[in-house]
Amino acid sequence: MLPVFHIGGIAFYTYGLMVGLALVTAYILGEIDIKRAGFNLSMSVMMPALIIGGLIGSHLDSVIVYSSHHDQLNIHELLDFSHGQTFFGALIGGAIAMAVVCRGYGVPFLRVLDCCYIVPISYAVGRMGCLLSGDGDYGIPTSLPWGMSFPHGLVPTTARVHPLPLYEAAYATAIFFLLWPMGRRGVYGNRPMGEIFARLLMMMGACRFLTEFLSRNIEIAWGLTEAQIVSLVMIVLGVVLRSALRRPYQLPVPRDSHLDQVGLMTAP
Repeated sequence: MLPVFHIGGIAFYTYGLMVGLALVTAYILGEIDIKRAGFNLSMSVMMPALIIGGLIGSHLDSVIVYSSHHDQLNIHELLDFSHGQTFFGALIGGAIAMAVVCRGYGVPFLRVLDCCYIVPISYAVGRMGCLLSGDGDYGIPTSLPWGMSFPHGLVPTTARVHPLPLYEAAYATAIFFLLWPMGRRGVYGNRPMGEIFARLLMMMGACRFLTEFLSRNIEIAWGLTEAQIVSLVMIVLGVVLRSALRRPYQLPVPRDSHLDQVGLMTAP
């Protein structure tokens, strides 16, 4: 792996470069969808809010996990944003920031959430940064032929382990290409607001829950890791949201309407 490389005496960190590329990808695709939907909003407004909210949520989540495994929390850990970031914390913080922006601009929150099918492809790009840097997100040892070692990673290991970032990048890319055509149709009103987001929650949650069985993360409750518990919450939220959206709603028809007179109204 290659955590850092130099060009002309300048150090470039692969993880940071891939995260930057993930943000650029999200910006370009997000701008396309927002304009296509006709929102009075742009990614130049949304992106800073997502980054700030994501960083705060990600760091606070890592602090909560850290404190759950230690008797006390050093105040320096709480204020140090240079490390300790989590995807699920970033997801929650970014969603809160997005809700605030949507409310301020009078944009339907659920419709904007439907544009979040671009998140998986950005996530996939970022995960490749984890793979290139060998930052410790690899899995448990394996004898499978595609097992990898990270002797020069940021968290080195000479054992052959499951390349979890590669697994996650693969399923996230697949989810993106599954939701991409649905997102295009959804923008034009062929799907109820929120349905695509519900599918995203269920797919991402299910895939992350399964791959976590191969991770080195610590179990915190019921034999599950924090990521698995959050994944289950995502799946449940996705199922509830999709069920609510599929529930038909019909306006009541007066008994003395012309439909009743011609026999087209169903009898009680």
